[in-house]
Amino acid sequence: MNPIKVIILTFLVSIYGCTTPGKIDPYAPDFSKPGQIKGMELVWNDEFNINGKPDTTNWRYEIGFVRNRELQWYQPDNANCSEGCLLIEARRERVKNPRYDPERGNWQSSREYAEYTSASIQTRGFHQWQFGRFEIRARIDTSKGAWPAIWTLGTSQ
Repeated sequence: MNPIKVIILTFLVSIYGCTTPGKIDPYAPDFSKPGQIKGMELVWNDEFNINGKPDTTNWRYEIGFVRNRELQWYQPDNANCSEGCLLIEARRERVKNPRYDPERGNWQSSREYAEYTSASIQTRGFHQWQFGRFEIRARIDTSKGAWPAIWTLGTSQ
């Protein structure tokens, strides 16, 4: 009997995480490796254990104004790996929209500038699974005005 396959995406997302010197951080990252699950086989994981950009053989960036008329401009500069964590940073900064064209009349091209930036990465085109178990370790800032998310989406054939 073949074991059921399991996919474990293990990462930590920290947005402006900070600690008080000399105090124990209850939100400290868990750097343990994925454990064995009886009857399942680990088929892919990413521990983000590099310094620099996420591995582009596993992750792709979304660029620009993407969905839901959100105010942030997605850009690669805001996603970095450090000490086993994926850090996605939201910033209040003005960036020019290279797709700006007020004549087109759509929300993505009608804004000359974005006042906020962030990052969005995805495995689309690199990894997909029909069945399995996903384990994700994440620390997400829930500050007022933030809309952090981890999504699993289907694919269209």
